[in-house]
Amino acid sequence: MKQLMFAFVAMLVFAGCKKEKVPKAENLVKKGKLSEFSYSFNGSPAEICKISYDNSGRLATYMDSDHKYSFSYNGASNLVVTRSKLSDGTIDQTIECVLNGSGAITKAEYKSNGLTSYTYLFNYDASGNMLSLKGSGGGGTHEEVFTYENGVPVSLKVSDGVSVYRTEQFVYDFSRVNKSGLTYWYIWPSDVLYGKPLKYHLKEVKSFNANGDVINHTKYNLNFDAEGYPVSEVVSSQIKNYIQTYTYKF
Repeated sequence: MKQLMFAFVAMLVFAGCKKEKVPKAENLVKKGKLSEFSYSFNGSPAEICKISYDNSGRLATYMDSDHKYSFSYNGASNLVVTRSKLSDGTIDQTIECVLNGSGAITKAEYKSNGLTSYTYLFNYDASGNMLSLKGSGGGGTHEEVFTYENGVPVSLKVSDGVSVYRTEQFVYDFSRVNKSGLTYWYIWPSDVLYGKPLKYHLKEVKSFNANGDVINHTKYNLNFDAEGYPVSEVVSSQIKNYIQTYTYKF
């Protein structure tokens, strides 16, 4: 779930999509789904992001501090996301996505002015867990490959398509089921678009360089409501001395 900022920052190349004709979809929020979250880094002013869903419970709109993403589902296998500026409504990016039978994205092409700037390919196992992703564009390649045990990702290898330069190991809090509906890696918060959500909440993540040296160690501290949904989370680095703070509304 935490790859929120991480994936966001790593992929600010993405795009938006076109909106389908769902009456007042932006006002519909199904019970139990994430409707709003905030993010702050080292005490900076929080960025608030809002999410809405259509009548089928699919992601309909996503808004951050600068853009609105509108989701248009064309049949069961195609999704177009349109990104528009909140300042003037100008569309500055579109993302054309191919979906598998479970509704997860297998390919996403980010386009500006009709030209593809970045492409992602995603692979999943039979249970719907994300196994790998590959991003390419601008002359570079970014790959991530997950290893699973008992249905949860326990490690991740990150490479440039040739050499692995970072490895991550995950530790979970098995005492509480994850009700957030979020996956480890995502661009837009969704319980469908990036495969099966995490079973449990993360407790720790350790990152290693190609030589096996620890380069980061983050710990996760969450607070929950009476129904077991996370309401706040603090992610703190034990090595790089930063703190990421999140709040959630369902």
